[in-house]
Amino acid sequence: MKDNNAGLSEKQKKFCREYLKDFNGTQAAIRAKYSKKTANEQASRLLANVNISSYIKELTEKITQEDIMDVNEIQQRLTKIARGVVEEDVVVVENTGDFCSEAKVIKKKACIKDQTKALELLGKTRGMFIDTHQNLEPPVVVDDIPGE
Repeated sequence: MKDNNAGLSEKQKKFCREYLKDFNGTQAAIRAKYSKKTANEQASRLLANVNISSYIKELTEKITQEDIMDVNEIQQRLTKIARGVVEEDVVVVENTGDFCSEAKVIKKKACIKDQTKALELLGKTRGMFIDTHQNLEPPVVVDDIPGE
């Protein structure tokens, strides 16, 4: 990814970061310490600037890449589930006697069903379940003996 922030002031960079919080140019300008009186005009001017819009696009792509798992991270997490390493919090209710019960949270490892599903997904990502058998059509028998 190229660096589109060359030549931008710190104040302009701050505007870009603030703009990504709520996509409100006026509020972003105010938070970036532009005058409240002229924030609306400043925001319009800043958003029309090619370097600023390029920098906003660059920041957006960076955020998107950080938020989305890549294949390696997905495979690592599926592997942990398949091996039963991952634990989750589960609420259980226990009888305490005299028609009373108490809820508590316990740690529980992935069940066999979840481990099997993780193994299946891992196998699919690695192409282990590709059907190598050819689907052959059954032969068509044509009875074309004359006179019968």
